Amino acid sequence: MSRFVAKARNVVPKGQVVLNENNLDSVILEDGDVITVPEKTSLVMIHGSVLFPNAISWDKKLDVDDYIEKCGGLTQKSGQSKIIVIHQDGAAVDADDVDDIIPGDEIMVLPKYETKNLEVTRGISTILYQMAVAAKVILEL
Repeated sequence: MSRFVAKARNVVPKGQVVLNENNLDSVILEDGDVITVPEKTSLVMIHGSVLFPNAISWDKKLDVDDYIEKCGGLTQKSGQSKIIVIHQDGAAVDADDVDDIIPGDEIMVLPKYETKNLEVTRGISTILYQMAVAAKVILEL
């Protein structure tokens, strides 16, 4: 997770705005603005915590889990409940809320965030043990 945070801090925002046909008339272009129309693609990108991140030809019969399996499945560091689908228009949606994958979608399997509960418990136990030993020493004086 710390590597992800460090990498995220170095990302420079593109200043990119994603539009769809419903909001084209509300945008005012300024000098220096660039309009980019993305290429049509028949691929679905799968990356993140999968064994073999890859681009796979879109197949209307496949769902999110099928695409992940075609990439070798999840890694041990994957967070099963942290899978998002990023549509070509820039919208990011939880994979559970996606009915159909469409050409150009990206499936991102986020890494599992490991909590430090065990370390915290160990630290508290060590402190309590040391306090008990100190109390015993004081009582025996």
